[in-house]
Amino acid sequence: MKAKHLSDNELQQYVADQAECKNSVIEHINSCESCRIKAETYQILFSGIQQQPKPAFDFNLTDLVMAQLEQPKRSYSTNTLAVYLFWSIGTTAVLLLCFLFHD
Repeated sequence: MKAKHLSDNELQQYVADQAECKNSVIEHINSCESCRIKAETYQILFSGIQQQPKPAFDFNLTDLVMAQLEQPKRSYSTNTLAVYLFWSIGTTAVLLLCFLFHD
């Protein structure tokens, strides 16, 4: 058993999922009235949050967010430019050779 009281994180974990709590936490809550009252308060708070209706928007949130995102700029890598440059030079060389030696 702990000599001092449980932290808020330990209390919230106890209320949210008691099966995943350490035995020392469960024993402390069973023996400490102050921590038991805090745990009951968290239980009331959690159940109140779960009972609230889910928010419903009368607009399409996805479209609003997507409109504000910066569109990616198209960039050409140097590798792509180098390929086009060598292709152009090669094609020009082949055409020039064909013109010069067409006989």
